[in-house]
Amino acid sequence: MKKLLNVVVVWICFYNLHAQQNEVGDRLNSVFLEVGGVGGYYSINYQRIINFNKHWGMNLGIGFSPQLTYGFITHTYMPGLPIQLKCFYRLSNKHLFDFGIAGTPGNFGNGSIEYLVLFIQAGYKYLFSNDKFYLGMSINPAFYDVSGLVFEPWAGIRFGYNFNKLKHKNCPSKTESKFKQNFSAAFGPLNPKIRFQYERTAGVRSSYGIAVSAYYFGLYGYRGELFVRRYSKKHGNTEGAFIQGKMGCGYLYSGLNQIEERRFGFSFGGGIAGGYKLLIGTHLNIETIVGIHYYIPPIVSVVSEAEKNKKNDWWYSTTGFPLDFQFKLGWQY
Repeated sequence: MKKLLNVVVVWICFYNLHAQQNEVGDRLNSVFLEVGGVGGYYSINYQRIINFNKHWGMNLGIGFSPQLTYGFITHTYMPGLPIQLKCFYRLSNKHLFDFGIAGTPGNFGNGSIEYLVLFIQAGYKYLFSNDKFYLGMSINPAFYDVSGLVFEPWAGIRFGYNFNKLKHKNCPSKTESKFKQNFSAAFGPLNPKIRFQYERTAGVRSSYGIAVSAYYFGLYGYRGELFVRRYSKKHGNTEGAFIQGKMGCGYLYSGLNQIEERRFGFSFGGGIAGGYKLLIGTHLNIETIVGIHYYIPPIVSVVSEAEKNKKNDWWYSTTGFPLDFQFKLGWQY
């Protein structure tokens, strides 16, 4: 379980986020040109590199594609912003393997977002001398829903450059962090659900974790969210104020034909929030979070525009409501 949680980590980039072992000599930023891949036919991308140890780490990135696949074919301007979350394993100084997910909105040329394309990624990277330049390839099967769930095989080739070598960095001692793990739970009275959360320290002021919510009344289903936090300087990550970014997906009741039948579908999204953790005694803590988030309505096949509007109205007034408010009771050690 410990190794799995070190691999499954989040998607939202904080520029000043430092990983547990940002050692002198680590290159923490990367830009690359990708042909194929998650940007359609081509894209320019930036990613932040976070190292957990000499083998494991993760990449959080965002890209820009002037034309997605449909725009490339029709010669219309149709920009895309692929967002990527990948974990990697460095086999040696030359060979690296990565795997993860990515998402980018898609449309049919009318300028409005019609669907979300989800990519599953698995790739290989070869690093040239000095760990600066690299050449990689990846397999990126794509999933999206138009009038039904569509699967398309896809792949990409990328050429990139690692930069921003740290010099004379005084890394704070890991012993200054007061806790290693935190388990918490919450009950949602307004939108009935049960939420369980696991948080793990990643340095003196940072942490990451996973939250799982189970909806059981009116709307049914499950949602998993990966998050990252940056705490204020005063208390480190033991307690105090923090900012949080998250990315998640779920399999949830769509709200369509709620009397006759229930339709379940996939939903993706993320958000940003501020919060405060209060430590009571040595281990017990209470935390509250207030922010905004956006999750697309569950992707299901719809038979009419009226049915689609009905689904959206139902969604955004319940589980998809953009205000993110949480109150949790936890235990950390």
